[in-house]
Amino acid sequence: MIVAIVGNAAEHGGAVVIARAGKMELASEIAISSSAQVALLVTPAVMLLSLFFAHQLPLTFRWEEALNFEGNSSPFVQYAHARACSILAKSNGSGRADHRLLVHAQEQRLLRRIAKFPLGLRDAALGRRVHSVAGEASEFAAQFNQFYRDCPVLTAEPESLRDARIDLVSAARIVLQNALECLGLKAPKEM
Repeated sequence: MIVAIVGNAAEHGGAVVIARAGKMELASEIAISSSAQVALLVTPAVMLLSLFFAHQLPLTFRWEEALNFEGNSSPFVQYAHARACSILAKSNGSGRADHRLLVHAQEQRLLRRIAKFPLGLRDAALGRRVHSVAGEASEFAAQFNQFYRDCPVLTAEPESLRDARIDLVSAARIVLQNALECLGLKAPKEM
């Protein structure tokens, strides 16, 4: 049943992305098919589970929250990954990075998050808390976005600072990709 829920959520999310790309006919077909599957398979299964456990499951699911590009959602984290990929695709660093120039507060915060991510992942695994990974991923994406907002990467001067920031974006992209993969999500290069 969980596979069905996730599969339908992915289909619905895909329909929204396709609709944003202007392909409304295809998006409609996917959304209708996905909705029918939810109505026929997922909803009864959730109701049955609720009866089986003799209590109601507190289940509130909102598509607008699940597909939000600003906040605690998979598209938010995926968009941060795509943004990092875009920056890296546009970069042509000289390879003369001076990492001592990474002194801006947002650079320092992002560096600390990169350093602590493996520990958070280990603690989540030991405690069997998948939700912790999702929270860490969302917080990391938010920090990356703050860095991106406050610290120009491709136009940074001097060149050694630009290259250091490109290295920082590359490291952040790896963390975002690992977080998404741990959650069983794709790490898109563009959105």
